Order: sequence, then C-alpha cells, then structure tokens
Amino acid sequence: DVRIKNAEESLTSFNESYKGIQRDKWPFEATQRETELNSILLGLKNQRALMVAEYNARAKMANRNFVKFDDVPEYIEQ
Repeated sequence: DVRIKNAEESLTSFNESYKGIQRDKWPFEATQRETELNSILLGLKNQRALMVAEYNARAKMANRNFVKFDDVPEYIEQ
C-alpha cells in the first residue's frame, strides 16, 4: 500500500506540473513519462491484487489442513 500511495503521489505531482496545459500540447517526453508513471501504478496495483489472492488461497488451505482429522471427511454430500 505504501508503494502504491507513493506512485499515486508521484503521478499527481507530475500532473500538477502540467496543470492548465492541454495534454495534446505537452512535450513528447512528458506524455511518455505520464504513461510510464501510470504503468508503474497499474503494475503495483496488479501485484497487490495477486499477492492478496495468493494469501487468501494459502490461508484457506492452511485453515482446511488445520481442522483436518482422520475421522472427519473432507466432503459431505447432501
């Protein structure tokens, strides 16, 4: 979350430096940099989502293994 917050602040700060200027009037390097900052932010958010999904999957497996006993079936049909 800290890295995402820092990336958001970096993007916001960059965009503030071009406030009031239409984006199509920005220098090529500026549009490239904004695209790069957006990509970094998106990558960090995707990385966090993957980490959360992996954590939840492993926690679910750990919980299942924790309460698993030899005399208790893993699945009960209705």
